[in-house]
Amino acid sequence: MYQAIGVIELKSLAEGICATDAALKSAGVSLVTAHPSCPGKYEIILTGSIADVTAAVDHVSDRFEESIIDASVMGRIDEQVIAALFGDIRSIGINITTYKALFKVEYLSGDYLHTGTPASITLLRAASSATITTSP
Repeated sequence: MYQAIGVIELKSLAEGICATDAALKSAGVSLVTAHPSCPGKYEIILTGSIADVTAAVDHVSDRFEESIIDASVMGRIDEQVIAALFGDIRSIGINITTYKALFKVEYLSGDYLHTGTPASITLLRAASSATITTSP
């Protein structure tokens, strides 16, 4: 079964909350997120089978026609994208490694020199200028 993502943007917070409720009750979809996207606007992101997401987006578009800014359904989405939307970053190959070190760490970030011992270093990318010296 192929997965789909539906995105609906509305121009009213109250209508957005009602539209979220209507979308979830109209078809077998899962809610990824529903939140204010900027002052006075509301965004809903749904996922599920292509048929269910299309039915939910169409239902909301028909029922809340006056409040809809835009609505879109993207079909045949890879399962890793769906997992990442729910916060599982391991599914897309991002690996965050934390090392505990018993040595002095100094690194330059902008105009600031940071020093720590013992250090807990989270490696997401290499610092632009780094030196590592062992503690006595």
